Amino acid sequence: MAGQAKRASLLEQPGICGSKETSRRDSRLPGSGNRGAKSCRSVPMTDILKRTTLMVRHAERAAQWYEDVLGMTRWMDVPFTLSGTQLAAGKMGDHTRLIIMKAEHDTIGMIGLLEFTDPRRPDIPEQLPTEIPFGAPIFVVAAEDCRATVERARSRGSCVHAEPKEWSVTGADGRVKDMLGASFWDLDGYFFEVNQIVEVHEA
Repeated sequence: MAGQAKRASLLEQPGICGSKETSRRDSRLPGSGNRGAKSCRSVPMTDILKRTTLMVRHAERAAQWYEDVLGMTRWMDVPFTLSGTQLAAGKMGDHTRLIIMKAEHDTIGMIGLLEFTDPRRPDIPEQLPTEIPFGAPIFVVAAEDCRATVERARSRGSCVHAEPKEWSVTGADGRVKDMLGASFWDLDGYFFEVNQIVEVHEA
């Protein structure tokens, strides 16, 4: 009995696999549950990666792209002046515009579109990239209709890198998934992979 009580107390500690606290935190995120491999943490996860902010040429044009192509909505649109301390870009007094785009989830998956309005950034490249440079993000989109997403991106000015193509992958749960995948660039040279699950085969 003493040994069982000791094991139970360990499972109740934050960060131990299978504990109530770990399960509660994991359940806050979409797609969480008992599928796939479990994650063991020595420290409880209390911080959430909620937004990625991208420097863009024109915030308004970029926001329209995210609305039309990915169906995101505007959560916030504000001008502000840099303090010159926290952000490792620009200098104190620079004027910017930040539009934050929201997906379906209220906490994670947001994208910020940051435009330097006065002065304009001097390092904006004239041409968009044709390959992903080191340090650049790669966005992965789970699409309901891969072909439709690609056509929306193309019609809004995106350069399509790879047309929709069938492929298969073994997921974390051991099941084989037949996919339809493609990729393209947004209007400021950020790279997007788009994947659609066509069929899932039972293991």
